[in-house]
Amino acid sequence: MTSRLLGLIGMIGVLALAAYYGLGQRHGETAQERRREAATALPVRTLVFGGGPVGHGISLVGVVRADEVAISPKVPSRIAMLHVREGDRVSAGQRLVTLDMGDMQAQLEGARAAVNAARAMLDKALRGKAARQAEMDGSVLEAEGQLELARAKLSQAELGVPMIADEAQADADKAAAGVAQAQAGLRQAEAGVKEAEDALGRLEELHRHGGVADVDLEGARSKAAMARSAADQARAALDLAMASQRPASRAIRARTEISAADAQAARSGVRLAEQGLRVAQAARAEALRIAEYDIAGARAQLDQARAGLRQAEASIGDSTLVSPIHGVVTALKGSPGEYAQPGIAIMTIVGSGPLRVETSAPIRLADAIQPGAPARVLTGPADTMGIATMVNAVGAAASTDGRSVPVTISLPRSNALKPGAMVTAVVTPGSSAGTRTVPREALMRDGGFWYAYVIRAGRASRRRVTIRQESGNRFLVREGLIAGDRVISPLPEGIADGMPVRETSL
Repeated sequence: MTSRLLGLIGMIGVLALAAYYGLGQRHGETAQERRREAATALPVRTLVFGGGPVGHGISLVGVVRADEVAISPKVPSRIAMLHVREGDRVSAGQRLVTLDMGDMQAQLEGARAAVNAARAMLDKALRGKAARQAEMDGSVLEAEGQLELARAKLSQAELGVPMIADEAQADADKAAAGVAQAQAGLRQAEAGVKEAEDALGRLEELHRHGGVADVDLEGARSKAAMARSAADQARAALDLAMASQRPASRAIRARTEISAADAQAARSGVRLAEQGLRVAQAARAEALRIAEYDIAGARAQLDQARAGLRQAEASIGDSTLVSPIHGVVTALKGSPGEYAQPGIAIMTIVGSGPLRVETSAPIRLADAIQPGAPARVLTGPADTMGIATMVNAVGAAASTDGRSVPVTISLPRSNALKPGAMVTAVVTPGSSAGTRTVPREALMRDGGFWYAYVIRAGRASRRRVTIRQESGNRFLVREGLIAGDRVISPLPEGIADGMPVRETSL
């Protein structure tokens, strides 16, 4: 037992000795590499961007802040699983929480059914409009046909008025001519009677004296009788002609009035047909308006149903909550099985990006503090140099107390500072333009962008910058550098990102 223990102790000693020599050799190699880099480092001259050590300025007490995002569901739901713990570092897009959406699937199906029903209502409204339009188009066509027929009857009636008047006048003239002819026939017959009776009287006188034969007397008597018969017939013909003339004369006015009445009736028929067409057209327009109203209502219902479906789909899609930023999980409050409500954070993600100091300055000093002014953030009572930075923003209006203005100071990530820490920031008052400018020889243009080089751990570090020419050879650096950066100026030929450099006053 003792021998084994002694053997184990000896082995440990050997391993420790080997490790010591190995580390010593490695340390020697590292030191040699550093000496080699120092010997080959590119000599450069530098300028301090944004000012020097803390000596004077406006001291402001503030709180270190970081970007924070509260994680909560969009709809009430139950926490099914937590995928992180408090203090875990997470990346943007990393899954944090899985939610049990409960009856959201049923709501989704209901939303889909509502969309289908609304779409069917819209199709029905569209078909109804087409059918109603066809029906009303038929009514309008029928009314147009009735109007054409009424106009044709009116044209015929108006043409018939003078024709009937002419026909009635012709009939009256014909009857008058018949009367005149009958009167002439009567006169002729009466003249024949007189002539036959005169001849008969002479023959009877001669017969009494024996001057004519009985046969001649009988012949004269027959002629006289025939003449009287012809006269009677002529009188009868005249009476008939005169009887025909009276109705024909009276018929001229009657037939003209009847023809005019027919034309007037035809005009009334045209007016009624025109009114019928207007009614049919108005009915068609009203029917189409109502159909369009029904279609608009159906479309609105479909849009509403689609919105409900999108909301339901979005709710289902939000069953997994992810981190929107890189950061650290803090203030974890939820547990699996608990219900989460919208607006109530399950956890908070504190961003791992740059920090900031939120503070305030008295109004009387507000004009002396400008965005871009150099500042240093002291990490503690013993810190005399602080972290070099600059003022990011100064509020345009006073705070709620009316005696100060809000001030935000940029702050790079530091292990010495955590969100929520109280710090003191010393701001150099006055215009920042003079301390934020660099000469042209400190800048390089590459690929359409401007760059500057700063020294980091003995190496050149390339920074993309946003600049604006101030005057002459000086350029204002608006973004890309922070106060305290040691900027290489002028830039030596051949300098590259990561190249070993050493500062020199030559």
